[in-house]
Amino acid sequence: LALAKILGIIAIVTKYSKTLKYFAYAGFFFNIILALVAHISIGDGGYGLAVFAIILWGISFIMDKRMFN
Repeated sequence: LALAKILGIIAIVTKYSKTLKYFAYAGFFFNIILALVAHISIGDGGYGLAVFAIILWGISFIMDKRMFN
């Protein structure tokens, strides 16, 4: 899974393929959402970092669409 995350970051940064970049964004989105659901369902109170990550993901996705589309 760590290798997939590294490859996703490379796909987003290099902008080699628009489709690959959107798949990387989708993979990160599902990963963060599942982490958020896991923290909420377990009740450990550690969901703040997942909420912060989803906010950063949203900013990155919106800014990328505005700058490169």
